[in-house]
Amino acid sequence: MSQLILIREQMEAIIAHAKSDLPNEACGLMFGNMGKVEQIRPILNRNPSPVSYSLDSQEQLSVTTDMASRGLKLVGIYHSHPDSPPIPSLTDIKRAYFPGTKEPNFPEAVYMIVGLSGDEPEVNAFFILGSEIQKVEIVVVR
Repeated sequence: MSQLILIREQMEAIIAHAKSDLPNEACGLMFGNMGKVEQIRPILNRNPSPVSYSLDSQEQLSVTTDMASRGLKLVGIYHSHPDSPPIPSLTDIKRAYFPGTKEPNFPEAVYMIVGLSGDEPEVNAFFILGSEIQKVEIVVVR
């Protein structure tokens, strides 16, 4: 997947969620198929902090199971950076892998980051695989 495709309302909802959780990072999941987002689901940040996020595992499992029953797959994970640019931090990269391994948690998922440090929100998306971080084009339609 070289693109992540969202509709304008989904992008606006993700940015609104990021702003509403200030000064802490917000986080959530994006579900769909083949890079096209069909559902976004904000997830509780179980350790609220301005410099990291931790998806609530119970909520993550429940939402993922519900989406799978609808035929939707995890296409992305989003979170915000309240005071830094929208690029993966060392913590983001570390958490993209199962602890103590080089095995990615979600190899098919894009990591989308909403940067809120500037006058306007800035959004980027990436694949985090091994030591390689690939930027993914975000396409907002409608």
